[in-house]
Amino acid sequence: MLRYVAARILPREAVCKCGRRCTQPVITVKLRDGNARFSGIQTCGSVWMCPVCAGLVAETRRKEVREIAERHARAFPNGAVQMGALTLAHHRFQSAKELRWAVTKAWSRVIAGKSWKLAAARAGCAGWARALEVTHGANGWHPHIHAAFFLRDTAGAEAFGLWLWERWARAVKRLGFGECSPLAWSWERAAHYDAVTDYVVKGNFDRELTRGHMKLGRSGGRSPFQLLADAGEGDREAARLFASFAEAFKGARQVTYSRGLRDDAATDEHAAADAPGEIVGSLPALAYRQLMWRGLGARTLDLVEGEGWGAALEFLRGEGIDVASASRPIEHAA
Repeated sequence: MLRYVAARILPREAVCKCGRRCTQPVITVKLRDGNARFSGIQTCGSVWMCPVCAGLVAETRRKEVREIAERHARAFPNGAVQMGALTLAHHRFQSAKELRWAVTKAWSRVIAGKSWKLAAARAGCAGWARALEVTHGANGWHPHIHAAFFLRDTAGAEAFGLWLWERWARAVKRLGFGECSPLAWSWERAAHYDAVTDYVVKGNFDRELTRGHMKLGRSGGRSPFQLLADAGEGDREAARLFASFAEAFKGARQVTYSRGLRDDAATDEHAAADAPGEIVGSLPALAYRQLMWRGLGARTLDLVEGEGWGAALEFLRGEGIDVASASRPIEHAA
C-alpha cells in the first residue's frame, strides 16, 4: 500500500513500475516466515523509495552480515566485533542532499590514507560493514552511519574506538559542518551475531511496516517510510519531505563492505527480485494485472498469510477477478 503512495509522490521513478509489470506469464505467490509476496514481477530494487524492495534487500543484507560474523568468529576465536555510530550536528535549514554528502564524504575520509591503514593494522581490523540511515525530526534531517568493525583480537579495541571518533570529528569539521559532540558517539562490543546484524541493518525501511507501535523513535524523529505513511494519510508536508529525501539519496548504497570482506554481495536489484520462499499458489499474469490495478494486492497477501491460498482465491473470485486458471489450494493429508 505504501508503494502506491510512493508512486504517486515520485511519478518519474522506477518505483512507479515496481510490482505492476509482469516478467513471467504465470505469477507465483511465495510464503516465507509467515510473509507472503508475489514473484515473477518487475521490481525496482530501491531501498530508499520502495518499502517493498527495502524489506527484501534488508533481509539479504542481514544474511550477508551474519555470514561474515560467523566466518570471523571461526577464524579468530579471540576476536570481537565492535560497533560504532557516527553522526554530526544538523539544523532545519540544511537539506537532505547536503547532509547526506557530508556524512558519506566524512566516512570516506576516515577509511582512506596511510593513517587509516596503520590504525586498522594496529587494531587488527579485518574489515568493516557500514549502513547509511536517515531520519527527520525537530532539527531537520539526521543522516548517520552505523558501522561494524571485525577485529582479530580485543587488545586494541578501545584505543581504536577513540582514534575513530577523533578522526571522524576532524573530518566533519574540515568539511565545514562544525564540532561533533562526543555524547553522540557510541562504541560497543556485539554480544552475539544477531546484535551485529541488527546494528548494521537496523531495518528502518522494513520493520517500520510491521512495527507500528514503535513508529516514533525516542527523539520523535520519523524514518522516510514513516513520512511516506503519513503522506498516505494526507500529510502534504510529509509528502514533500519524502520527495526531497528520495532525490537526495537516489543512487546511494545503504550497506557497503570493505574490500575483500564480502566481494560477492548481491546487488539491491538482485536481492529484491530473487527473494526465496515456498510457492503456495499461482495466478495468470492477466489476473495479477487486474488485481493490482484495482488495488487488491495487499489484501490478497494478507489473506494468504492469515487464512491460506484458498481464502485468497475466494476473495478474488468475489471481486470479479478471473482466476479460472489459477493453481488450486494444495490438499494436505490428515
